[in-house]
Amino acid sequence: MLKKDIDQIKDPEKLDTTQRKVTYEPVLTAPDGNVKTEIRMLYSWEEKG
Repeated sequence: MLKKDIDQIKDPEKLDTTQRKVTYEPVLTAPDGNVKTEIRMLYSWEEKG
């Protein structure tokens, strides 16, 4: 994704859908060693008005 792609988005609320690269730490232990994991949460609500 390029900056020009982001600049073309007319509705700023849609910018929340972009993701950044993150570095994960191995925090869980499995039989074959430490593993990295992530938890994704999706919030939604009904708009009033």
